[in-house]
Amino acid sequence: MRRLIIALVALSLAAQGRTQERQRFEPAPPVLALVESDQQALVQEAFAKLDDPEASLEQRLESLREWCAQKRFFYAQIDGYHLLISAQVLIAESPTWARLEVLRLLRETLETGQPLEVHRLPPTTRRAVIATIERGDLAVFSGFAEMFRGEAYMVLGARLVAEWTAPDGSVKTSQFGAPLHSLEALLSKPPARVPPLRIDTPPYAKTLVYNAPAAPTAFTRGMKAMSRFWESLTRMAAGEYRSLYDSVVEMMARKIEERLGAKGLIGATVSWEHLALQYQERLLVNFKRDGAERPAALQLRVRLAVYAYHRLENGALHQITWGLDEQVVPITFGVISR
Repeated sequence: MRRLIIALVALSLAAQGRTQERQRFEPAPPVLALVESDQQALVQEAFAKLDDPEASLEQRLESLREWCAQKRFFYAQIDGYHLLISAQVLIAESPTWARLEVLRLLRETLETGQPLEVHRLPPTTRRAVIATIERGDLAVFSGFAEMFRGEAYMVLGARLVAEWTAPDGSVKTSQFGAPLHSLEALLSKPPARVPPLRIDTPPYAKTLVYNAPAAPTAFTRGMKAMSRFWESLTRMAAGEYRSLYDSVVEMMARKIEERLGAKGLIGATVSWEHLALQYQERLLVNFKRDGAERPAALQLRVRLAVYAYHRLENGALHQITWGLDEQVVPITFGVISR
């Protein structure tokens, strides 16, 4: 009998230990993940980290944050929800993030001197290129997506804006292209074989929920929190874009001045006689067209521009140019051949 009592006590203590162990496992708060439909399996990895029975809640949440940093997911905690948004969703669905991604890629063309091969980009990034052209202030470009389905290239260039004060006191401006790249590398490339890309049917975004008890409120309070997170990320992207744009403009100005051998040319008041001859010629064409008089002095400012090329069936390159800032600049077209 004594042995039976001891055995029952031992079983009771073991049960209490298991109960305490279960009590020590603090369930994770609700998690919402916004991902592309083909990333669902990836998100299950993140959810699995929250089920680790050997780790405390803080350790599991820290593992989740580290996972987000490695997998390019944005993370926040709002209104009791832990929120994850895939960078791919932002790039594909947000014009602001698409513009930022494209400018980052184009900055590399300025640093390396090599064109961006659009047809070799991942599908999400290629869609970002399309979004940059066809959304927001550049909606006027709707329909040009076709040129990016085949062999296409992009390089970063500039438009120089000349500004001066006319005799009547009004401020006048005139702008012209100032590409820094050479087309030789493009013209010498043999036609590329480009796999087909269905740009118009990207994977749709999907929201996944962790913590089933939270499901009834996930699409009320949870989605409101997700919307606030999306808005904050959009504001962050706008700030990053402005900062990146300004730094690339500064880099472009230095390169232009190095090419002309005229330090301090951009942004300073320059007399007409000290303006580079090639710029004088371009401005005189504009003045003649607009019926404007040649100013005695002017200032030059840099506006970033995209020079895009796609291969025609006859092997020639077709060029389209547009601006990267908030204003839509005149579009230029042309066929480039050897």
